[in-house]
Amino acid sequence: VICPQIMSNELWKTSGHWDNYRDNMSLIGNEATEGEEAHEPTAGLKPMNCPGHCALFASTKHSYRELPLRVAEFSRLHRNERSGTLTGLSRVRAMAQDDAHIYCESADVPAEIERFFAMTAEVYRDLRLSGVKVSVSTRPERFLGEAADWDVAEQALIDCVKNAGFECGIKKGEAAFYAPKVEFDFQDVLGRAWTLSTIQVDMAAPTRFELAYVGRDGQEHRPAMLHRAILGSLERFIAIYLEH
Repeated sequence: VICPQIMSNELWKTSGHWDNYRDNMSLIGNEATEGEEAHEPTAGLKPMNCPGHCALFASTKHSYRELPLRVAEFSRLHRNERSGTLTGLSRVRAMAQDDAHIYCESADVPAEIERFFAMTAEVYRDLRLSGVKVSVSTRPERFLGEAADWDVAEQALIDCVKNAGFECGIKKGEAAFYAPKVEFDFQDVLGRAWTLSTIQVDMAAPTRFELAYVGRDGQEHRPAMLHRAILGSLERFIAIYLEH
């Protein structure tokens, strides 16, 4: 799919980005003309695809027969990175990711994570990438959802990493505000670690966007949501891979 590049601040407020990620966004509509005060921005360039995909899922009714529903998007993302952090292709303000979001029943989450590990292993084998370290990033100080739910999700990801045959590291407090995350870190020719593949179990978006599907019992249920990328930022991956 391709979702709009510019979305209203109401969407970013629903997703939680307005309160937790606004400083990293390029905002629109807050310019002040001479003699006037700046007002609240009305929209923002998208830094991530997930809110658009949630809005897309919520726009129609869904049945359990459609799940897992996997939505992929490779369009541009814009992040207001600080000028001192920009370097070559490895950190830029406009990028594309091999991004996907998976909506499924809760019972299907382990199988979808296994599919992610299998796809990652296939890509790394074909590209001859080795020596990758796998870690789980746990909840930060500011997070959406309940701490108990995060604990369950983090342990599930740790178990999946171990079941896939990897030694699991822990990155304490380094998860995004909305989801714990599995990270595959690749070491470049200068010994620097870069995160490539990631998968996250979203703890907030399905509820905040009131996502639902009709289950086998004819009642509405909340889907689980996974965020998945194999190469991550394509620009950054190309820079790392060329050196490699």
